[in-house]
Amino acid sequence: MQHPQPQISLIAAYGLAIANALIIGLSFSFVKIAVTQAGPVDALAFRFVIAWTICFIFARIKGVRPRFGWKNSFRLLPMALCYPAGFFLFRIAMKVCFNLQSERRLPCKLPV
Repeated sequence: MQHPQPQISLIAAYGLAIANALIIGLSFSFVKIAVTQAGPVDALAFRFVIAWTICFIFARIKGVRPRFGWKNSFRLLPMALCYPAGFFLFRIAMKVCFNLQSERRLPCKLPV
């Protein structure tokens, strides 16, 4: 007899994966729209200001003081470097595998 706990955790994992995909997809769409209205540096600055403000408000409400140290920074460094590279490689792979009509007009630029 199987316990209900693994089934609930599997559903939660799928739900969180879908939420993650929605957040990243909507973020990409909003940035794409924002860059057409403002410059890339302005859009990036606004994203950081909004993120910092939300974190600041959350920390004030919860009374949490974040502790940042070099050890934690070095732990996050591989993820910070691989995350954009993963998006780039995924985009290139999708262009190679599925040559869609909408993707034909976007130039495929590989770093040399």
